[in-house]
Amino acid sequence: MNIVEVSRLTKHFAGVAALGDVSFGVEGGAIHAIIGPNGSGKTTLLNILSGVYKPSSGEVRLRGRRIDGAHPFEIARQGMGRTFQTPRPLRSMSVLENLLLAGHSSGSWWRFDSAKRAKAMETLHFVGLADAADSPAISLPQGQQRLLEIARALCLDPQVLLLDEPHAGLNPVETERLMDVIRALHGRGLTVILVEHEMRVVMTLAQRITVLNFGKLLVEGTPSEIQSSPAAIEAYLGSRRGKSFHG
Repeated sequence: MNIVEVSRLTKHFAGVAALGDVSFGVEGGAIHAIIGPNGSGKTTLLNILSGVYKPSSGEVRLRGRRIDGAHPFEIARQGMGRTFQTPRPLRSMSVLENLLLAGHSSGSWWRFDSAKRAKAMETLHFVGLADAADSPAISLPQGQQRLLEIARALCLDPQVLLLDEPHAGLNPVETERLMDVIRALHGRGLTVILVEHEMRVVMTLAQRITVLNFGKLLVEGTPSEIQSSPAAIEAYLGSRRGKSFHG
C-alpha cells in the first residue's frame, strides 16, 4: 500500500517547467530512490513534498491526506521529515542541543526537559553520534554532519523521511556508515525517499527507483529493471558506451 501518492505534479519557475505532469507512488516501509541527471527536477520534487515549494498544479497525498501547498511545519507534523543537500547545523549549539531544538514542539523550556533529552540521546546513539553529544555541531566532519541532519529529522517522529543526496562528498568509510543507518531506518519500518547520484548506493539500498529527466518521469521500476533500461542509461550516460549503472 502506498503511503505517498504524487499525481500529475507540475512546477513552473518564470514560465520554465522544472517538473511536468509527474506521477508515482511510494510504498509504505520501502526505500524509494529518485534519480536523474543534474537539473532533472529531483530537489524541486523534494521541496514540493516537504512544503518548501507550492506546486503549480497536481497533488501530493500522505496516507491519503492531501498535503501539497501546506507549510513545511504542517507537513512535518503530519509525518514527513527531510534532510538537505548541504547540512544545516545550528552552528552555535552542541550536537545534543541541535536535536533538542529540532524536537521541541511544546511551550516548555526544552533545555531542561529530561524526556526530550533522553529521546535525543537515544537518537544520537542510533546514528552513532552519542560520543559527540556535547561537541559544537559545527566541529563535526562532513560525514557526521550528515548523520546529524538525519538525527534531527528523526526527532520529529516521521513516517516518511526525505534524504536529499546524503552521500555527496563522503569518503568510502562515511558512505558505508550512512548506508548502515539507512538500512537500520528501513528495518524500523520507516519509509525513505532517497535522492542520490551515487548509483552503487541507489542500487544497493532501493527497492524501487523513479527516474526523472528534464522534469518528467522517464521510467520507473526495480533496480534490475532500471539497470537494463535503455532510456535510463541514455539519460545518465548519453552515447558513452561500455558504461553502466555499476560503474
